Parts: sequence; C-alpha cells; structure tokens
Amino acid sequence: MNKRKLGQQLYSLVLIILLFLQSSAQVVGAVTSSSSAVDDSSVIQLLEATQEDTGSRSIDLKLSLNNPTNNSIHKDVSVSFSNNQQLKETSNSNILYANQKVVGKYTYSADKLQLEILGNVSGTATIRLSLTDASSLEGSVNFSMDSQNVVAKLTDTIAETKADKPSTDASSNVAPSVAPKSQAVKTVSESTEGNDISKYLPDDSKGTIITGAKIDYTDKDGNPVAPTQVTKDTNLNFQYTWAIPDDMKDGYQLKDGDYFSFKLPEGITYKPGTGPLGDYGTYSIAADGTVKFIFNSNVENVNHIEGTFGYTATISSDSSSGKDTIKIDTTVGPVEIPIVVHPSGGNDIAKTGQLTGANTSGNNPTGITWNVTINTNGKELKNATISDPMPSDTTNTVPTTLKSVSVYPLTVDLNGNVTKTGDPLKEGTDYKVENGKITFIGAYADTYQAFKIAYTSDIDSSKLPDNGGKLTFTNNATLTNGDKDSPASATVNANYGKLLDKSFDGQDNNGSQKYNWHIDYNYGEKTLPANTKLVDTLSTGQTFPEDNKLSLVDEAGTPISTDNYKVTYNVDRTEMTIVFPNGLNKGVKISYQSQITSPITDDGKKISNSVTSNDQTSNSRDHLVGQQGLTKSLGAVDYNAKSVTWNFDINMARQDMSNWTMTDPVPDGLTVDYDSFILKDKDHNTTLTEGTDYVISKQGNGFTISFANALKEHATSWYTLSYKTAFETNSLPDGGKWTNTATATWTDKDGQDHTNKGQADFTPKTEFKNDGSKSGSYNAVSKQITWTVVANYNQRKLSNASITDPIIGDQDYVANSAKLYEASINTDGSYVLGTQVASPTISFDSTKKQLTAKLPDDSSKAYVLTYQTSLSGTVIDQKSYDNTATYTNNEKSSDLTAKVTVPNSGNVLDKSGEQDPTNSAYALWTIWVNKAQSTFSDAVVTDEPSDNQIIDESSIVIYPGKAASDGSFTEDTSNPLVLGKDYSVDLQTDSVTGKQTMKVSFAKEISSAYSIHYRSLINSSKINDTLTNTASISGKGEKDVDDNTTGSTQVVNNNGSATGKNTNLVLTKSDADTKKSIAGASFELWSDVSGQKGQKLRTGTTDAAGSITWNNLKSGKYILVETKAPDGYVISTSLANGKEINLQYNEANADNNVLVSATNQKGKVTIEKSDADNSSPLAGAIFDLYKKDGTKVASNLKTGLDGTVSYTGLNAGDYYIVETKAPDGYKLDDTQHAFTINGDSIQLKVPVTNDKALGSVLLTKTDGDTGKVLSGAVFDLYKKDGTKLASGLTTDAKGQIKVNDLKPGDYYFVETAAPAGYELNDSKLNFTVELQTTTKVATVAATNAEKTGSVVLNKTDGDTGKALSGAVFDLYKKNGTKIASGLTTDAKGQIQVNDLKPGDYYFVETAAPAGYKLSNDKISFTIKLQLSNESAVVVAKNFKKSTPPNTNDNHGNGQKMPNTGDVNNVGMTLIGILSVLGLLVYSFFKPYRRERQ
Repeated sequence: MNKRKLGQQLYSLVLIILLFLQSSAQVVGAVTSSSSAVDDSSVIQLLEATQEDTGSRSIDLKLSLNNPTNNSIHKDVSVSFSNNQQLKETSNSNILYANQKVVGKYTYSADKLQLEILGNVSGTATIRLSLTDASSLEGSVNFSMDSQNVVAKLTDTIAETKADKPSTDASSNVAPSVAPKSQAVKTVSESTEGNDISKYLPDDSKGTIITGAKIDYTDKDGNPVAPTQVTKDTNLNFQYTWAIPDDMKDGYQLKDGDYFSFKLPEGITYKPGTGPLGDYGTYSIAADGTVKFIFNSNVENVNHIEGTFGYTATISSDSSSGKDTIKIDTTVGPVEIPIVVHPSGGNDIAKTGQLTGANTSGNNPTGITWNVTINTNGKELKNATISDPMPSDTTNTVPTTLKSVSVYPLTVDLNGNVTKTGDPLKEGTDYKVENGKITFIGAYADTYQAFKIAYTSDIDSSKLPDNGGKLTFTNNATLTNGDKDSPASATVNANYGKLLDKSFDGQDNNGSQKYNWHIDYNYGEKTLPANTKLVDTLSTGQTFPEDNKLSLVDEAGTPISTDNYKVTYNVDRTEMTIVFPNGLNKGVKISYQSQITSPITDDGKKISNSVTSNDQTSNSRDHLVGQQGLTKSLGAVDYNAKSVTWNFDINMARQDMSNWTMTDPVPDGLTVDYDSFILKDKDHNTTLTEGTDYVISKQGNGFTISFANALKEHATSWYTLSYKTAFETNSLPDGGKWTNTATATWTDKDGQDHTNKGQADFTPKTEFKNDGSKSGSYNAVSKQITWTVVANYNQRKLSNASITDPIIGDQDYVANSAKLYEASINTDGSYVLGTQVASPTISFDSTKKQLTAKLPDDSSKAYVLTYQTSLSGTVIDQKSYDNTATYTNNEKSSDLTAKVTVPNSGNVLDKSGEQDPTNSAYALWTIWVNKAQSTFSDAVVTDEPSDNQIIDESSIVIYPGKAASDGSFTEDTSNPLVLGKDYSVDLQTDSVTGKQTMKVSFAKEISSAYSIHYRSLINSSKINDTLTNTASISGKGEKDVDDNTTGSTQVVNNNGSATGKNTNLVLTKSDADTKKSIAGASFELWSDVSGQKGQKLRTGTTDAAGSITWNNLKSGKYILVETKAPDGYVISTSLANGKEINLQYNEANADNNVLVSATNQKGKVTIEKSDADNSSPLAGAIFDLYKKDGTKVASNLKTGLDGTVSYTGLNAGDYYIVETKAPDGYKLDDTQHAFTINGDSIQLKVPVTNDKALGSVLLTKTDGDTGKVLSGAVFDLYKKDGTKLASGLTTDAKGQIKVNDLKPGDYYFVETAAPAGYELNDSKLNFTVELQTTTKVATVAATNAEKTGSVVLNKTDGDTGKALSGAVFDLYKKNGTKIASGLTTDAKGQIQVNDLKPGDYYFVETAAPAGYKLSNDKISFTIKLQLSNESAVVVAKNFKKSTPPNTNDNHGNGQKMPNTGDVNNVGMTLIGILSVLGLLVYSFFKPYRRERQ
C-alpha cells in the first residue's frame, strides 16, 4: 500500500463521516423546522388585570390576541386568590372587541379560566369576571399562564395609598372605546398607571387639585334655572378648575401614568364616561361617581399644569326635596353651594282624619286625630300660620275638643311623596300656638320645609245618640303664607252601635224548616242596669224549637257566661225572654233558631221576627222561605257512559207524610236507567228496598215512584233519591239544555193534601253537542300550526263518517303530516289519545287544498285527526289563522272551527335605544328584524339617524334570533353574522351636512329574526338632547314587505364646556415637494377617545382643488386618517395611523371653517451602484424595477457617472430591483434587491455593489527533461501580499491545475509536494489575473527533475564467493552510452555509483582482479523511479585462471550452486521477493515513523 492509496482511503473515510454528519444535520434541521408552527404561547398574552373601580366586584382581564391561523386556539389560565375570594362561574361567554365583534369564548370554573380564540384574530380584548358576593375585597386575584402572570389588586376603600415606587406590572388602563374592524387599535397617546399623586400634594392643597367649582342650572331646553327652583329635571352643570402644584412633596416629579381621583357630590346622578384632559391626559367617570384623572407623558418636565373639567347631572331620584347644600372640596376649602329642590308633585296643604278609641269592630270611637301636611310641594314659607278649629258632627250635636298639638318636619321625595317623618319640633322655639293657630318661628320662620301637624281631639260621649248610628265630622284647616290662604278639609265617619239590631241568617242546612237569626245587642256599649231584658217574638206559624241553638258572645267572639243571663220561653214557645241580672256594658251577639211547624207549600211562606228592650224595638223584615218537601238537583255527569245523575231531597221538613208519590216525565233525549234508582232514609242512613218500601212504574218516557207499605202510611224522615239517565245530544232541545221537572203529592197528618215540585237543568259540553271539536297551536320554531280535530265524542256508530278540512289563507299543508288516532273519552268529557290507526284513509286534494279523513265504518270509537300546516316561505302577517273542519256521520254534519294567533305576526321591524351606560358619549341602538319570521329576499333595513349623532360603522353586529316555541326570542350571540358574507353595510354620510343613511342588506333570503346592534356617537353641543332614528325595511316575498318604525332616546352630555354651535372642517392636501394641490386623496375623520381612534365619523376624497369640507362638527379633538393616496403618492405613517387634530370653534374663520392642511410625497427609490471593494461609484449598470408580485414597473434604469439612478412615482408597497447588465469588467449581480415604500420610508436609497469579474489561472506541470506532463504535484496559491488563498491544489492527469474566480490582481504558486520520484521545486511561480473586460486566463509553467538512484556492484570469487577487489568496470546506459569508466571494486569487492537517473544500465568488466579471468558478460540492471531510496544491486563473479570451469556449478563438497536467473529455483525466488517486499514496507513506514517520533 503506498501513501497515495492510503491517503485516498483516508479521504474516503472523511467523506463518509462528513456525509453522515450532513445527513444527521438534515434530520436535526427537519426536526427543528417541524417546530416552526405557531407557538401557542404567543397567541395570547396577559396584559393586565384590574379591579373595575374601588369597591367593585368586577375584575377586568386585558388580553393581547394574535392567532394568524384559521383554527381556534385553546388555552387555560390558572386563577388564584390571596384572601378568601372566589369568582362567579360562567360558561361560553363571548370575548368581544370594543366594536362588539366576537373573537372567542371563555369559561370559568374551579379556579380555571378556559379561553378559546378564534382564527384570524389580532388585537386586544378585555373580559370581565365577577367576584362572588361573599368574597373579600381586600387582597388580590392572580392570573397565570405559560410563565405569564398579572395581578388584580383589590381595594375596598377610595384612594388607598400605593407604594412610593411606581408600579411596573400594569399596562395602560386607557382602553379604546371603539376598535376598527380587522385591525388593532393604534394608540396615539398611551399611559401606564403610575402613582396616586394625592399623597405627594402639599399640605396646603388639602388633599386635592381641585381649585374651584361652580354650578350652572338649566332646563331640558337649555334655559337658565334659578338655584332655588331646581327640580328632578333640572340639569346641574358642574364646572371644575384644577391645577397641579409645581412643588410636590419629597420633590416628586409628575410622571406618565400618575393619577388623581375624587368623588362627585352625593345626591346627583352618575353616568360613566371618558374624555380628554387637553393634551395632558384623560378622565374617566365611574358608575359610583368617582372621577379619575390619568396623566400622560406630556406632564413630564412641564410646570403650571392646570385645566377644567365639566360634568352634567340631575338630582338623584332617591334624593329629597327641600333646601340642600352641595359640597365640593377644593384647595381653599369646601365650596358649599346652596340649592332648593322642588318636587314635581305635592300640595300646599292636605288633611286626613283618623278615629281613635274604637272597639275591635271599628265602632264607638272616643276621639279623632287630624293630620295636616303642609308644603309638600316645596314652596317658600314666610311666617306661615295654620288655623284648624275642632268641629262638631254635621248635625252639630256631638262636639269635639282639642286635646294636643304636635308638629313634625317631613322628608319629601322628588315626586312630592312623604318618605319620612322627623322628630317633633319644639313649641316656643320652632312654633307657637295661640288660640289654636300655629305660627312657625325661629329657624322655620322662612323655610322650604314640609310639615305635619297632628291635632288630637276627644269626642263628647255624653252627646252621642242612644240608638247609635253614623256621625260625620268634617274638619277645615287653612295655611296662610303671606297673602295666600290655602284651605284643606277632611271628613271621618264614626259608627256607633245600636241597642237593638236584628238580622235573618237564612235556612238551617239540617232542614226541619228551621231558620237562623241573630241580634246585635247593646253595640253602642252603653252601661245597662241590672235585670235589663230583651223579648223576642216570632211571627205566626213559628216556634222556638226545643233544641234551639242559642248562643251569646261578645263582639270579639268570646262566649258570655250563662251566669250573666237567663232565658225563658212562653208556653207555646213563640216568645223568648233574656234577662241580664247584673246589667250589661258591652255588645253581645245573640244567635238562635225558629221553626215553621206546618208544611210549607210550593208558594213558600213569609216569616218575620221582632225584639224589644228598654222601650226600643227592632223588627226584621218579612223573609220568604221555600218548601222543603221536594228539591231536585243535577248530579254527576259521565260523558264516557253518556249518563247523567239526578238527585232529589224528599221531606227535608220531616213532616208526617202519607200516600207520597212523585212523577218525573223525563224529557226526550234522556233515557231512564231503571237499575240505577237509589232511595235512602237520610236520617237513619238506610237504603230502602224497591217493592217493599217503594214501587216504580213507567209513565211514557218517565216514571212514577211511590212509597209503599209502612212508608205509605207514615213517612217522617228526610229521604234522598237518585237515578241516572242516558243522554243523546241528537235529541237536545233547541235551547241547548234539558230541563227536568218532577212533581210530588202527599197528605199530611191533618189530612191536608200537598203538592211539591223540583226542577234541574243539564247543559252538555259544546263538543258533545257538536260531536266534535277543533283546536290549533303554533310553534314558532318550526313555523307550523298543529291542528287537532276530535270526532265522535258521543261514540256513536259510524256510518260513512268523515272529517274534511279545507286549508285556507297562507297556510300550506305539510305533506304526510296527517295522522288518525283512536281516542277514549274520560268521564269529565276530556279525551285521551289512543292507538294510531294503521293505514288510515286520508287524502289531500292539492287543487282544493282540502284534507279528507275517512273514519272506520261500524266503529263506535272517538277519533282524533292531527296534521300540520306550515307558514314557512310566506309573509306571516295575519292576525289569526282560522280553519273550519266538517265532521259528518250518517249524513249529519257539524262545523268545527278553531282560530290560532301567531305571536309577532306582521312584526318585521322593532327599534329601541338608550344612552350607553358605560360610555355616555354614545347611544346604543337595537333593531329587531322579522320577528314574524316571514320569508322574503332582498331584505334591506334602512336607518336614518338624526343629525345630532353619528353611526359607528365598526360597531355594527347582527345576531340571529333564537325563537322559542311560544314566539319569544333570545339572541344567539355566539354566532354573529359575517360581514361581507351574510350581509353588507352601506353607510352614506353627506360630507356637507353630516346627514347619514345606513342600509343593511341581507345577502340571502331571510326567514327568521335577527337583531342589529350598533352605537352612535352623540354629536350634539347641547347638554340635553333627543336622538331619534327612523328605520324602515323592504323585501320581496310572496307579497312585498314594507314597514317602518321610529325610536328615540334622551341623552345628556358630560362636557359642560360644550358650545351651542358646531363648526366646519376644511382639509387641504398638497405635494410636500412641489406644494401643488393633490386631488384623489381619501381621508377618514374619527372621534378622539383618549388620544385613540374611537368612531369613524366622516369619509371624503380631495377634489380638484385638493380639499375636503366636512360640516356640522362640534368643537374638540379628532383623529384624521388618510386611507388612500393618489397614484404615485404614499401616506405618511402619522396619517395612516391617525393624526390628532384640534377643532375649535373660536379658531374658525368668518365662514365658520377651521382649516387643516396635510401633505404627501411621491414614492421614490434611488439606486446607488458602487465597487464592492473600494466603494467607488460605478456607471453603466442597468436595472429593472419590479413589484413584489413580479410585475415590471420600469426597465433600463442606467447608473450615471455618480453611480446612481432614481425612479419617482411609486405607490406604497413592496418592490425589488434586478441588475440586467453590470459595468464592464464587473460581475453581474442578478439577486433581487427588495425594498418597501411605506409611510416611514417614502423616499429611500438602495445600495448595490458589484464585484469585479473574476478570472482564472492554468498551471501546467512537466518533466524538466522530457517535457512529460506530471500529475500529483501539490501547490499552494497566494496573493501577492502573501495571503494564502488555497492549498492542496494538485495537478491532474494532464499535469494541470486550474483555479477560477480570482479577482484581478497578482498571485503566485508555491509547490509543496513534488510528483513521486521528482525533486521539489519551491520557487515562487508568479502570475497576474487581468481585469476581465474580456475573458483572459493566466498561464503558469512548472517543471521538475527526476530523483537519481544508485547501484552497488559486488565482485566475488565464482567458486568461493569471496569478495574480490581490483576488478575494473565501465558503466553504460542501455543505449550503449558510456557513463563512467575505470570503476574499480574496493576491498569489499564493491563499486557504488550514485546520481543515476532512473533507467536501464549495464556494467562491462574491463580488467579482472589479479589471478582471475576477465568476464565479457554485460551485467545489466535497472534504476527504478525513486519513489523511495532504493539502490540497484548486481553481482559479478570471476573465476581463477588455474581452475577449469565447472559446468555443473558444483561446490567442492559436491553441492550445485544456483544459477543466476535460474527460474527453476522457486525457493530462492520467493526469498528474494519477500526481501524486496520487506524493504518496500520498511521504506514506506519509515517516514511515518519519523513523523511520529
């Protein structure tokens, strides 16, 4: 193995290792690149968590969202608490941008907040979570995710002091009110929350920066109102001035994010809102009235910062009327502003009376309290007096006397209602009483206070009438205030009980012709003397029964002890006497009974009663009582069995009857069930037996029943009789009811005959009269009416029976929806749906739109037909949908009608609005479209707002309405419609007047309800104003849809500094370089919300004069945005993101115009071409200019002598240039040089360098003697300065080395390894690569001389092998050229010849050693190429002259010597070969051994 081969093997091994490493790297690269998907941790960032307001239970978590993929991303946020807090659970709530666009959902449960972010979302959003009511408001709530962490610190008190070190873990709390669609909000001025500056205020600031305050008062139309005439509708316009001291405590310097908070006065309405504090920050108003000033970076390094703040409110609805003081803390102390609040209602004077001392029945009062309320209408009272003389009753018989007077201050609400009564005033200090007249003095001599005066009086009981009755007392009071008298009166009715008052209480329920009475005795509560008695006398025919149920109770219902009264009767018990031996001083109710002894006839009997006591008598009027011989009533009805029970009461009077008999004719249509008769003795609870106790005989359709045997002679009990009849409604009388009358005859014990009649009616249910019914119900979800027709309630046998039902109006029959069921009838007449009829005969005639169902012949069952009609695809506008079915059986028909009312029928448009409760600068509007769920296409909702508002187009969101079956709707806020796909919005704004028209067009046919939400910016300079909207809708369905509606809402502006006029904005656009006007530039004007874009207000494009005019704008700050530049121009970043402008009315010109200018530059690129080495400019380079998409913009752009070329008129976008021709002698740069024209780089330079064109060199290696090309020579390449450029350059089989890509210049080669067998040539081989204006190759010639070898000749005795000296030889080349002569062997018998070039040679002996024969043989040998130091060895033998030659070459001992060149001596040959190989191996490894040593 030689060195080259080993080197090649080593080289191959290195290549294999490199290939393995490269493959491994590719695998690693592949794995690495596979991880280049979207990192979930970057999709959601936790920006900040804040408590909404001090003391609030709402936590706002602000998120930065960036999901560029089409797929939703799910992340979990861990929530922890520091102090016994917990958040309320919520599920699938929407994550919304400020424009109400849904960008995801969140769910909170078990300390985990689960977020889902929709695809293609980028921006910020805030979600609101709520603490539970039991949660502590001290501590913090921690949110963490993917090593992110934000903390919401909780405070329960206002202005809790923060640490001196400013907070660094909170981001800006100035959030945009409105975010434009599809882009994040660009903040013009942001602040991060810093320190509460109140703790750094000087002591003399009294903890505030408010330097002054005042209030202006106006009505709803803006007219001034006096502070003493404030009502609940009055606007209180607060005007604050504020200033930040230049010298703060501890040398504190105001910083970006620092804030100051204060509370608005109590007792006024609070409406949340935000606004700017000039150029120095923003303010916010919380729902609890906390105002927070947040300062921005403009306050840093500035002194004398001051400003104003305005807020408009009304008196809070829970406030009270009267004098009040509004207190505002300022740096000079509290400012106290007195006001007088007048209620909207109330009176000068009002009066009521209340009886006192009455008993539990409300009678017999002993006194009257008169309450006089004055001034509940909040007037000013000056030295007012009230006169109120105590009255007698209207008969002027019973006087009253004043007992006491008390005066109380009253609290009155804004409606004039008394809400509280205060402690009594002090007589002599606050008022005085003279002759019953009250005069207010002291602090109340001049007042707006309301009062109540309570007069207590006694009724003179000695004057009360003995017989009681009603007394009327009327009291008149007068309020005198200045020269005005205001009267008021009140009346009370006092009831006093009579001595005697008798009442009839009706028939006793136990029969026997007994009747109940009662007497109210001594209800005037007089003191009656001992043995007072009363006598009660009955009219003729009555007696007091032996078992008289007598009871005496007082008015409270407590029984009177029998020790306190005695009862006696006369002999025939027609008179009752009650004596009170101890007298009586309270009212007693006496209850008792009377009984008529003779039978009462059918004509009835009049009875009466009278009572006498203490010379007074009370008579009851006559009362007619009915017979108790026979009564009839309707019993239970069994509609399933079609039977009705009739009940009779016989002889309730318990007379001694004989020969009793009753005839009941029973009308047609009723059939007596003779097995159903039950006759009972009620008194003895026994059932009588037919045939024994009574007999029944048929009489036509009716019957006769008679007592038999013993009962025929004497029947003295109360009896009951019941029986049943079947009914057939086909025979129902015209009146729709059956009247059943029975007649009984009997003879009393005195032999007198009596006749009694009993009567009862039965009216069957309507469905049984019609033998059918129909009903319907509407399902708003399916938009289908389910109709139900029930037939054969009476369960008659069916013959050719059918139900036919024509479907009328806009209804469409739902194919195959008709089903027929068997039904069972309940006893109460209702039905139960049974088995569905298999294979019913049901058909629908689509031409007549009539449904027909055949009922099974010979069946006696009831049947129910159900089917559906659909309103889908129609315009649903009918008030009701009516259907009449016809049921026919055995050629008899009945019409069955039903009516269904569809909820929201005809309702295609509803609108409502309110002022935004979270930001009072806006109004919120909701339009409900198509609650009727009509089907129509080309639906367009047109909305025209009043001029004092501007629609925020970015806030428009449309939700599908989810209908419940009852027609109510909820919004499906999780699936809002997609703009551009489901609907389009066309908002037109008149650039001159600002008048807007919005059209929302639905892209597809609609058939369900939708809710459209949007908000509008209040564009009014009035403190109070009314916003109105007129909306209309149009569409095409089976009939045209056309409707309109109007909504309105009252709004209040929170900016007290607003002027009463609006102004105009004139925008002028010009070229920044040429100053010429530019037409075709498009702009948007946005509201300014804390330095951010709020709502888009106007759009416009500059005209030929380069101007836009926008009218009707109120003073204030706005954001101006350029959206499109004219061709060739580029929008600056400041205008693209939004430039803040200040539009002030006082800066307007005579035409009421405020002028604003803006400029544009044309997009321009300048190519700078230079030498890559020395940066010198290069002329003659030619370029092409392309857009990023490959569209060519310009070509043949050629650099001049300064190396530059420019192109002007580029629009914003991405571009690239490509060199198409390089300068002469330079290398072409064909790479794409990309650049971007945008608002930050409108005119830019693109440097491009060129390398000189590269040349090459060709080195040829040859043999210095033969000119033969030599491979394997190794060279290093150097620059002229000695810098090595390459090494290990090896000549190939042609003896050549070619090196390309050499810059023009001077170089040299140095040989580092000669070809094998050649001498190293280490001289520098210099050459020059010329400038490649044409292709030129430098050439280098290199030669080598071959290495020389040596030969050793050994001269030996041919017989003994002894070395022979003195032999002389000549040396020749193979071609016979003599090289050397006279070469003589030395003492060792050797000749060594050196410096022989490789080749074939031979020795010729010219002189033999002495005594030896001369050999004439040519002794040939070869000097090999000296790959290693190798000497040739030859052997020459001489034989002595005296010894003849031995032809057998045997030694003396008989051995044969080997012959030179004997091919048969294999052993020697192998030995020789092995020896040579050993030398070769040794010579090969020797250099490596040296190297290792």
